Amino acid sequence: MTHKPVRPGKAGLWSAFFYEPFMALREDPLVKALYGVSVREGTVLYLVGGLLRDMALYRSWSRDYDVVTEDGPGRIAMGLAQGFRAKAFPMDEKRDVWRVVKKRGATEFTVDIAPLDGATIEEDLLRRDFTVNALAVELKSLYETQTPAIIDPAGGMRDIKERRLRVVSKDGFSRDPLRLLRALRLCQLHNLRLERNTERLLKENTCLITQTAVERIREELIRVFSHRGSARTMKRLFSTGLADHILPELSGWRHSTRYPILTHSLKTLEETEKLLDEDPLLK
Repeated sequence: MTHKPVRPGKAGLWSAFFYEPFMALREDPLVKALYGVSVREGTVLYLVGGLLRDMALYRSWSRDYDVVTEDGPGRIAMGLAQGFRAKAFPMDEKRDVWRVVKKRGATEFTVDIAPLDGATIEEDLLRRDFTVNALAVELKSLYETQTPAIIDPAGGMRDIKERRLRVVSKDGFSRDPLRLLRALRLCQLHNLRLERNTERLLKENTCLITQTAVERIREELIRVFSHRGSARTMKRLFSTGLADHILPELSGWRHSTRYPILTHSLKTLEETEKLLDEDPLLK
């Protein structure tokens, strides 16, 4: 499928958020290697998700890459691993998702390679959690056209410009209830605001979080407390009602009449974060 590129200067959006980072992305050794493997294997590869989001927000990206292929994730993974002397293994055999990892040497990275979820890349993106993560670029477009084509079926680029977190579809939370907690964490991590309808859907579906494995919830909570702004996120856990389901032991704090334990505890967490921010050794 041919995707029409959005050229720099059109509405001023892509030139500001993507054009210059894309020029740098072309020089990324890992991305170059992925393109080379795709050419040798004769398959189409897309960079998707968080990498493109971070490019737009910060004009940089981490060494964690998400890739979607139209066929043969295993072949792509093995070919990539061989070139970097990295390890490739199936991460989810049922879904045929592979991971390539290199943790030593000058080039460290993690690459997750998944098959297309749907008939087209647009269908795949429309099944994702939030619009800011529902972006893709085909590697062929990145290297073989002057201006890469950005695939954005859900309007994620406008939400990035507005620093807004919006669920892709109204059944997004029911498809994976962990997204209820992830929404608050992403707002914390990237300084985003919840879109009004997304916030309404979140509050209406808080009970669904009980369908999620406790291990997955624990990992999200660890990430919340691993970054600045955890006090604000904890406040939202209580204000949205999520805390009643994932931290039931603390749900009674809101109703304490003798002592405002919830207010006091959240204020303590907030002040502790301020002290950590002021510590030059932790900056």
